[in-house]
Amino acid sequence: MNKAKKLQQRAEKRAWKKAQKKAKQLEKKMLRQENKKNKMKYEEVDTGIPPSAPSPPITMDPEMIQEEAMVINEAEKIMEEEEEIEEEMNEIQEEYVDIDMDDVAALEDDLIFEEMETFVGAAVKPIPFATLQDGVRFEVLETFPHDPTSFTQGLSYNNGILYESTGLNGKSKVRRLDATTLDVIQSIDIPRQYFGEGIAYHNGNLVQITWKKRRGFVYDANDLSLLLDFPFETEKMEGWGITHDAFNNRFVVSDGSQYLHFWDDQTLEEVGERVKVWRLDGRTARAMNELEFWRGKVLANVWYEDTILVINADTGVVESE
Repeated sequence: MNKAKKLQQRAEKRAWKKAQKKAKQLEKKMLRQENKKNKMKYEEVDTGIPPSAPSPPITMDPEMIQEEAMVINEAEKIMEEEEEIEEEMNEIQEEYVDIDMDDVAALEDDLIFEEMETFVGAAVKPIPFATLQDGVRFEVLETFPHDPTSFTQGLSYNNGILYESTGLNGKSKVRRLDATTLDVIQSIDIPRQYFGEGIAYHNGNLVQITWKKRRGFVYDANDLSLLLDFPFETEKMEGWGITHDAFNNRFVVSDGSQYLHFWDDQTLEEVGERVKVWRLDGRTARAMNELEFWRGKVLANVWYEDTILVINADTGVVESE
């Protein structure tokens, strides 16, 4: 879809939403008018006089006559307003009668998804089903030189900065890189006993996990100062990959097993049940390594395979690979 067409559709969608809002306001106004009319009706009073008895003489009270005239005048105003409301409703219906509601729903999804962008401009949109037999479905846009002594284990991105966690005992680092050039802005070493693994950005901080020591670290993303270290447990008692699910306020963690783990993004405590992941051929998805959250799905690369799994984290279903 070209940009002009997309902008046109967005404009139509916003106009439709505005019309819907106006229609709801008019409906509420009609309801208020109806309630007002009901309140204006006189209640029948039991006079105790049999229906066959002659009616008592009517005394014309000037105040009553004036009040009745006011009631009639108010009722006429209400009728006029109802007619105006009905005309506006008809105009709305005529203006948008040719809009396909499926298209409106799709456009609404697009607008919502664009507002829920997480990182690198990736919006939540449906991902087409695919299998390994479909072959390579990506294009390498550009390559950069990389420090061969840095054994990359995790990557995360925010606002032009790429955050890298590297591995190997005694050589593990956390680095801030310029995302456009991969120039190193800052690098710190982590203690020698730890093998760095996945890293995830969230709310100005970085959460890094380690391989076999069941220990994680939280850093200030601006200067890599250490804010916290914390213990964790997983199915294999290891840490492999971590990513942040902004829609559910949680981190998603892998440990090389067939399970995804979920941690509260404020407390770093495990929440909910661990989810077993199943590949398209019916096998359990073991050796899930680096994780990323993209278009509402968890992406997991498989260790020792040139394969990325597209996972529904709530069900464990691999939707593409």
